[in-house]
Amino acid sequence: MGETLTFIVFLLLCLAVVLFMLILPTRKAILRWLDKWLLHPQPKFLSRTNTRAALAYVADLNVHLTLDDLKARFVEPFIEALASKGVPSGSDVDCALFRGDDGEPIGARIDFWAPEVSDEFEAECVRVLESLGAPKGSQLVAPNLRPQRYTPFGVNEGMGVYIDTVGLPKDVYEKCSIDVVLKELPDFLSGSGELISHWEGPKETALYCYGPSYQAMADAIAPLIERYPLLQNCRVVQIA
Repeated sequence: MGETLTFIVFLLLCLAVVLFMLILPTRKAILRWLDKWLLHPQPKFLSRTNTRAALAYVADLNVHLTLDDLKARFVEPFIEALASKGVPSGSDVDCALFRGDDGEPIGARIDFWAPEVSDEFEAECVRVLESLGAPKGSQLVAPNLRPQRYTPFGVNEGMGVYIDTVGLPKDVYEKCSIDVVLKELPDFLSGSGELISHWEGPKETALYCYGPSYQAMADAIAPLIERYPLLQNCRVVQIA
């Protein structure tokens, strides 16, 4: 009886060793998957199986604008600048927006690869993005480096003008138009900032303006807000 029990225990130990050897590779694969997609998720651009992914960068822009305006104002000029630094085309440059719960664009990113990882290249990327008006609170990220490297940058401050599109008297909407605001606002901002994009939400239309000083822009448009009925309930918010 004792010999039988010993033999059974021995078989169980052998079975445990075999199962461990079979499960170990799967366990490692599961842990790698968890690390890649849950603990350290990478953008889709960085998951490409090529050597360029190891030299990837992400420019997180603290900017409110539509996708078309992002491409025209930042992505396309940035691609041209990368080409001058040895990146042959824009095929490996991607972009996307971050959105709030109501769909408002509240941030943007540009994913791109670099011919090298160097302080000089990063400094040039920052210089180009700032020359394009990148707002304060932006950062350049090297996500494939361990530890990840973050370089803050940005020169402009941001102002959001949120126009009430549901709560004003009916006659205001009949007599006034958002097109008038879009046409006149740049004139009031002249010298203090620039209207770069706008977004129509479920209850508000947001106008996104950027310049060296939020306060200077807010002061510049105060007369327009005071005289135009459509703007009487608008919110003026610093967004960068």
